[in-house]
Amino acid sequence: MKTFSKSDEQLRHQAESQAENLAHKKPLSDAKNPPSCEINLPENDQALIYELRVHQLELEIQNEELKFAKAELQETKNRYFELYQTAPFGYCTLNEQGRIIEVNNTLCELLGRPRIKVLNHLITEFIDYLDQDIYYLCRQRNLEPDTTTKSCEVRFKNLDSPSFWAKLTLAPAFDHKQQLTTRLVVENIEE
Repeated sequence: MKTFSKSDEQLRHQAESQAENLAHKKPLSDAKNPPSCEINLPENDQALIYELRVHQLELEIQNEELKFAKAELQETKNRYFELYQTAPFGYCTLNEQGRIIEVNNTLCELLGRPRIKVLNHLITEFIDYLDQDIYYLCRQRNLEPDTTTKSCEVRFKNLDSPSFWAKLTLAPAFDHKQQLTTRLVVENIEE
């Protein structure tokens, strides 16, 4: 992604170039500024007007760069959102208590539930009670400081069909508030 960290000198130079180009291009006569009404200002007033015009051009340049950066960020966000939502595996993020704070469409489909019935629920609500211990041990190993991914196989409950076997891959992560979270991949291995 392109970065926009022009130095103040570069920005000033670009704005001064634009100001000089505009000064050389005298507008043709129009109703607002007829050529006979040219005002002769003292030199320090002209310098102040020039500085204001250069500053205005600097701000316009920065504004254009920010618009471009915003459009690029939005495009990247859309691309990652689509990738996350349409992935072939179930993805979710768990908070420290094991509640689902983010979930993709694939995992909702695997569980046979709408997103609203998955978000903010404990992941253990969807794991077969016979496999709760397997999940618990895997999660505990995941919270150890070596920060490698851990995996296990458990049965998940689906409202529309019988339980299915899934491989869980857990990876520790930190959110934007530096709170510990767990990234969870759910792969249906029933077949």
